Amino acid sequence: MTTQSGRAIFQAALDNAAEVGDTFGGEFGAAEDRFARWKPLLQRFTEAVDYAVTFGRGHFRAVDEAHNELCIASEILANPNRRFVRLDRRPWQGRPFRRNLLAKPNKSQRHNSGPS
Repeated sequence: MTTQSGRAIFQAALDNAAEVGDTFGGEFGAAEDRFARWKPLLQRFTEAVDYAVTFGRGHFRAVDEAHNELCIASEILANPNRRFVRLDRRPWQGRPFRRNLLAKPNKSQRHNSGPS
């Protein structure tokens, strides 16, 4: 990727950050009964964007990771085949590449892997 195209991609991503926040905020707010602690996840995305704006595109990886977590949470909540009654977010513990979402399925959907 050339420096010029890298800058363009970076700028486009930052320009769309508000739309990302609005979209996921609306979706997660509507599912607040199942995902009560969604605001820290969205805040992490906002903070990552602010950090990248301040310190440059070399810090965009955090934006990408936070966006991935938003997408994963969205997909878990939207999955009709295994509806989760609760989606929660673990407190960030500074461990990169660790997904911080916990999903709790309905009791009727849990798989019993133990002996009968």
